[in-house]
Formats: sequence, C-alpha cells, structure tokens
Amino acid sequence: SEGKNKQQILFGSLADSYPMPMWLIQYRLKKAFVQVYPQCRHVNFECIWGGPLAFSRRAVPLIGRDESFQDDNDDDDDCGGSVWYATGFGGHGIVPTVMAGSVLANAILGKEKETWRMFQQHFPPENMFWPVGRLGAQLILFGYNVIDWAHVKGLPVPKVPKPW
Repeated sequence: SEGKNKQQILFGSLADSYPMPMWLIQYRLKKAFVQVYPQCRHVNFECIWGGPLAFSRRAVPLIGRDESFQDDNDDDDDCGGSVWYATGFGGHGIVPTVMAGSVLANAILGKEKETWRMFQQHFPPENMFWPVGRLGAQLILFGYNVIDWAHVKGLPVPKVPKPW
C-alpha cells in the first residue's frame, strides 16, 4: 500500500479553551512546527485539526459513565445504554486518549469493569474554574504562553507553579 512507506509525523501544539478558525490554527501550528523543526519549514501539512481543550482539576482525564442517564431498554445495568465520557486531557496528547478509548470500549463490551470505575471513583468530574469557567482556563493558558515566549527569547522568567 502507498501509505505503508510514507514518512509522517504527528505534531501537536496550541492550547486554547476557545475554538479558533481553521486558518489561524494552520498558521499557528505551522509556526510552532518550524520553531521545533526548522529544517522542515517546507513540509506541507496533510491534515490539520483543532478544537478547545478540556481541563480537569487534577490533570487526570475524566473517564466514566454518567449514571444519571439510563436507557429504559438497557438490560445490562453495567454497560450499553448509558452516556460514557472521556474528557479533560488538557492537551496531554494521543497516548492517554487511546488508553481512555480502550478502557471505555472494554467497559461497554463488558470485558473489564473495574478500570473505568476506578477513574470515576478517584477522579470524579468537578468544575475546575468555577465561576469563571472557560475564561479562567484561557487566562491561565495565556499566562503560561507568555512565560514560554519570554523563556524562548532568553528573558528571565520567574519559576511558577503548575495550576493543576
């Protein structure tokens, strides 16, 4: 197959809690990519996507089932007919999202039930930035972006704690 010998890189960058237009995502992603890999400045992107990030209070993904929703036709109380969720990855990338997909798929199929329950019990959904919500998250991201920019420019930056 043609794709078998294709050399590809999956590059992630940008952290925003509000949606951005695709042209801006493309511009910012290309700029970040060239900063990391200047020798690849002429590389074309095959696929670009973006969207707002979701954050959890403890920087651990929220994985589980909304038990307030049940399908009356659901014979198995432990799996299908429910609303399942995997969110709050905070831009941590592909590996944890694949893990979450596997955890939920196994739970829905009834193969393994304890892992998702452990996530839901120990890391329950909660409102991290209440009452300012998404705006609070974006302000924190902006602050860290300014610090990153100053660090790249060689400016002295204070040591700041991680917010989560």
